[in-house]
Amino acid sequence: MSEPTFNVFDEQIRQEKATAPPVPGTPAGVLDSAAVNPFEEQIRRDREGQAGAIDVAFSATAGTTPERQAEVLRLGRASGLPADVVGRNVDEVSSRVAASEASRLLANSPELGAWYSDHGNAAVARDDVANLHGIAWAIWAPFHALWDKIREQETVARQFREYAGGGDEANRQRIAALEKAHGEKDYGAKTWWQRAYLAPWKMAPLIVGDLASRYLGYLSGAAIGGLGGGAAGGAAGAPVGGAGAVPGAAGS
Repeated sequence: MSEPTFNVFDEQIRQEKATAPPVPGTPAGVLDSAAVNPFEEQIRRDREGQAGAIDVAFSATAGTTPERQAEVLRLGRASGLPADVVGRNVDEVSSRVAASEASRLLANSPELGAWYSDHGNAAVARDDVANLHGIAWAIWAPFHALWDKIREQETVARQFREYAGGGDEANRQRIAALEKAHGEKDYGAKTWWQRAYLAPWKMAPLIVGDLASRYLGYLSGAAIGGLGGGAAGGAAGAPVGGAGAVPGAAGS
């Protein structure tokens, strides 16, 4: 059997492959086709980190209900404390927030505040501050509306005095006090004389202005009706004028 023909070119290729240096950047033992993709490696690390964070979060909240966590977040917003601090001191933070909210609500309701200052009352109705405050506010709503009206009229009268050149420092200070009280809705202590709707001299401008506008409206309506249809037209026009006096009374 004859010897295989020796190919000098094949031998040269074999020797070059055997002595060729490794490809730069190729990890040892890893083929070129299986080289690590840096982007895929980053995604893998991110997923592993996220999975670890999820495990920690679920482990830390294993004994927490959604309702409790919602309460922790609410107390955190009300107190300005971080959620983790509130979570470790829920009862204490809740008590302080409730006291702060109660003080804020009762600031404009002195009678209710005095009632709540009794420890027995506070223990029984500590969860009903907002409801009782709403009831008290509704009861006093007519007084508040009337007090607002009187303050507005006094403010306008004093401002007119300023514009007319007859104001002084005391007048300007009173205007500032009225505007501040109106903005803060400060109605002061509700004494027995305030429950009688204030002193008569403060009510007089309202009553006189209302009656005057109604009377003038009646007369003007009668006159217009009389020009259009005599006495019958005057009688018919009077109610119209009286109805027209209502906006005038409201604007007084």
